Amino acid sequence: MDITTHYAFISNETFPHTFHQNILFSDESTFKNDGNVNTWNCRYWSHDNPHWLREIDHQHIWKVNVWCGIIGNQVVGPVFFDENLNGARYAALIETQLPVLLENLPLQLLQDMWFQQDGCPSHTSRVARAVINNMFPNKWIGKYGPIDFPPRSPDLTVLDYYLWGRIKDIVYRDRPTTRNDMINRITEAIQSLSSDEILRATNSFQNRVDVCIEKNGAHFEHYLT
Repeated sequence: MDITTHYAFISNETFPHTFHQNILFSDESTFKNDGNVNTWNCRYWSHDNPHWLREIDHQHIWKVNVWCGIIGNQVVGPVFFDENLNGARYAALIETQLPVLLENLPLQLLQDMWFQQDGCPSHTSRVARAVINNMFPNKWIGKYGPIDFPPRSPDLTVLDYYLWGRIKDIVYRDRPTTRNDMINRITEAIQSLSSDEILRATNSFQNRVDVCIEKNGAHFEHYLT
């Protein structure tokens, strides 16, 4: 973690205490049928390994790639994609699919929205940044954006500190069978989350920022209550 960038982000005066309610946090993750969920920013493992893992260790491994966003009390998405994301594919996802996903959000929320992404190469490509600058002019958080997002900071991204681990715990309760089965499970798991639970996770962002400031931008998750 770059502590200097981390601290600069969380102490930014642009952020009132309610600012996080207007942030569309976003991220991608890869779910594999061997029971491991691989995210670009972090690794989240359940406390209890599923009992069926050994049964499929030597079987063919397949995966499901998924993009999601979270804003306030709701999940935006999921969006599933077959290939690994490059700049062009990511730009197309944001430009063509994200507007459809946002259609039913309140107008005021859309007007106040800030888009957040991490600094992986597909996100920081010129083509992706051009799309994001057009859709969220001067209102996005990420590498090369109006507000920089500190690298390697899953502790400040709702999808990393909450969503992916929560969905994994639900999806892997039973052994996945096919890729379509996995897609259905992920979709149903997201739909099963209550708006209150999602909002609690989103609101914990401010607590994390406050604790991070107390610790001068250093690692802080073990101080959370």
